[in-house]
Amino acid sequence: MQLDHMMQKMSTLVVLGFVGLLCGSTTSYCELMVGANEVFQTDCRKTCGMLQYNVHEAVCCDPNHPPEAGKACCGNKAYNPAEATCCFNGTAHVTLGLSEEVSSCCGLTAYNPLNQICCASKIVDKPSPLAACCDEVPYNVEKQLCCGKEKKIMPRESKSFLCCGNQTYNSSSHCCSYKESNTLEILSKDSKQCETDKTGLPQAQVAGTETKTKMEEQHECINLTRNLRERLRLCYSPDKCDATVTPYDPQTHICCGGHVSERDPQEDQCCGTIPYSSGRRGVLCCNNTLYEGREDAEECSELGIPFNTAKETVCCADYHVEPRKRCCGSHTYEPDRQICCKGHVHERKSKVSKYFCCGTETYDIEKEMCCGGTRLNQKNQVCCSGAEKELVYTVKEGFSCCGHHYYNKALWSCCADRLKPFPETKTHNGSRLMPMANMMNEKLCNNSEISVYLGTLESVTQSHIVFNNVLKIHLRNSTMEAMPKYSLARDYCSFPKLIHGKSYFFDGVQLFVDLNRDFSLQSLSFLLSKCSV
Repeated sequence: MQLDHMMQKMSTLVVLGFVGLLCGSTTSYCELMVGANEVFQTDCRKTCGMLQYNVHEAVCCDPNHPPEAGKACCGNKAYNPAEATCCFNGTAHVTLGLSEEVSSCCGLTAYNPLNQICCASKIVDKPSPLAACCDEVPYNVEKQLCCGKEKKIMPRESKSFLCCGNQTYNSSSHCCSYKESNTLEILSKDSKQCETDKTGLPQAQVAGTETKTKMEEQHECINLTRNLRERLRLCYSPDKCDATVTPYDPQTHICCGGHVSERDPQEDQCCGTIPYSSGRRGVLCCNNTLYEGREDAEECSELGIPFNTAKETVCCADYHVEPRKRCCGSHTYEPDRQICCKGHVHERKSKVSKYFCCGTETYDIEKEMCCGGTRLNQKNQVCCSGAEKELVYTVKEGFSCCGHHYYNKALWSCCADRLKPFPETKTHNGSRLMPMANMMNEKLCNNSEISVYLGTLESVTQSHIVFNNVLKIHLRNSTMEAMPKYSLARDYCSFPKLIHGKSYFFDGVQLFVDLNRDFSLQSLSFLLSKCSV
């Protein structure tokens, strides 16, 4: 039986665990749990050439190269989607310096469709925000038309102007008519030869009719199931509307995951499709898999692996003969001397650390900047921050940030994190959220008159932003004081889009966002550490 096989495997596990304790080795559950649950094998460990790696921590793009962390595969090359784009057209190619979040592909080369356009497989700059292609040439659809087989760009005096062959005409006063010679001519609408189109298209079916019918059928199915359940005890899989429904007597049988089994008087719980007794010693249910012969101190790991907390630690799918350790991905680590960055362990370089996580790596908060999990090269890169996203771009002259977008100021203007399709006539300073790392240590830590505030957004008006539950933070001496409210004066475009109920840091002029940390307290700890290093 499978459980007997499991017991043999777990006996092997204990023996190997004792050997590991003596030798300081680490044994993978992927290797030990063969036959116990195939999910463990397929979900955690794979082979890259001669090396084994954890699929949750790295990718293998080429068996001739070692697995790489924090990346994805583009053909046989690893790349970071946060700062590069993969384009595939028979072969794969990586374009650096442009995140996949905002890019499109033109053949094998990525481009930013906000500022560029792909015409006949060539990337060209947009002449206007509303641009289209006339063969290989881009044109302004508001002021120009692309006419005829020769693809001739013609001026467009108004929206009522359309193409008639290689010419343009005003559709409000003229029409484009076919002549007997199969050519086109422009005629006055008063002309008898100028006929309006009376054919029309066949009346389409009412949109959504088919979808509505399916939704009604599902609704009826669900209601039918509910009504039946009120009158009878039915066994069915709750996540399938069309699942087989089996009536059963709850006095003699039990339903587990859509399967009916004879009831043992002591069986009061289900583990997947198997009934069991919660009062039975040595039984443990992990992720709908029932394990028998377990010790009382055993618990389920995050991936559903049973382990004894007093004897071992399970991280991801790896077994470590070290009890009650902290996990970092599939590894254990010591928080006093190490730092965990998304499953990757790094040594702390000092007790008072000035190094924090940036993606899977660490960075020096005194000298470097982190943007969306990527270390920023401040010489030729810029970080654009929005309410929910930070992206890295290569610096370009005449470009600026609007939220997480990097736009051409000759095409667009930015107001409150929103792009508008016309050039800027007035410069709005501070119209974007700044990364927390932009707070300069010298300014914040050495000046007792400068404070940072942390508050929850209460309301936004045309002239003010109001925060409540505000903390005034004096970074120089690491003290804080509570304030009921704080109001920031602003004009309409001077601040970006903000989310009600969300907490923000601000210094009285700029607003800051920290997308590298999940909670405000973590961000506060980060700020205080900047002045303590």
